Amino acid sequence: MWKSIVVKEFKKINIEIGRDIVIKDKSAFRDFVTKGSLGFGESYMSGKWDTPNLYQLLLKILQGNIKNNKFWGAFTKVRLWIKSKLVNLQNQKYSKDLTETHYNAGNYLFESFLDPNMIYTCAYFQNTNNLAQAQIDKITIIGKKLHLKPGDKVLDIGCGWGGTARIISEIFNVEVIGISDSSEMVSYANEKNSSDNVKFICSDYRDITGKYDKIYNIGFLEAVGPKNYKPFMQLVNSLLNNNGIFLTHTIGSEKTSIAGDPWMDKYIFPHGVIPSKNQIKKAIKGIFEIRDFEAFGKYYVTTLMNWNKQFNKNWHTIRERFTDSESFQRMMNFYHLSCAACFKVGMLDLWHYVLTKPRQANNYKKYRLPVL
Repeated sequence: MWKSIVVKEFKKINIEIGRDIVIKDKSAFRDFVTKGSLGFGESYMSGKWDTPNLYQLLLKILQGNIKNNKFWGAFTKVRLWIKSKLVNLQNQKYSKDLTETHYNAGNYLFESFLDPNMIYTCAYFQNTNNLAQAQIDKITIIGKKLHLKPGDKVLDIGCGWGGTARIISEIFNVEVIGISDSSEMVSYANEKNSSDNVKFICSDYRDITGKYDKIYNIGFLEAVGPKNYKPFMQLVNSLLNNNGIFLTHTIGSEKTSIAGDPWMDKYIFPHGVIPSKNQIKKAIKGIFEIRDFEAFGKYYVTTLMNWNKQFNKNWHTIRERFTDSESFQRMMNFYHLSCAACFKVGMLDLWHYVLTKPRQANNYKKYRLPVL
């Protein structure tokens, strides 16, 4: 029964079993139907199926809209939705799940696929094909959009390994305080990227105090959660000086949801939720005004493909650190390439919002990187 359902659905979108996907364990068919994306990803991790080209297969599935079929994996999706509805999964108690599962997994893992500055967000490939330069261009754009000037006091919420804060300080001669609740990240940041003008603190974002001229977060709003968007915006407003500027760099979706993808939630980003424009609009109402908006999700495809290429190139250097190394490698490939496919088909996008307090900074001038 399970096989016939899968064969029928795959035929609709020109996926041929034996050509596009090779089934090695027939229980994979049941996994696909009953668990949806969770079963599809888990069965790939365990080697129940394989494919000559994982990225192209995922593109076909997303373009064919199987992922959004309400029947496939309905119980798995409903269970996560109910949990997200009843519980604030991004409060201080549960937010540590993401940090411990992903960001504290070991710096060696991220060093295997990120650029030398360890920037773990979308790069800006307008004028270059080089990942490291594209990340520096992205950081420069953020500084320009924030109208940074020498002496500004800047807050980086969710500072990662500190590379962005250091580069912004060096380019714009500003003082930066970076905040993260990941001890691994903050330890690395203080060792590699701190200076007289750049400091890093291990703290939950809700405990931040002080006043800042400019504030930014990069790849952080996805971890805040729908129940906390408005309180987060209120907090940032209270930390921002009058006439200050706030920039949020976030993955976004046109579709509003209160829960993430079941596979991604379990294996990569626990409790992560992609915000929609409508959710952001509601969260900032009466708190901030939008001064600029830019979308460049196409560059996340290139970023993710760069990461995946580097990960597999360097896999041999870290393989021995993992108990089930084959499953972990397949998990990382599924993560990188499924996300790249989501951006390619437009299911996900990457957004820059530049925000100011109401009726302030009315003379704000937008910035776009000149084309070389």
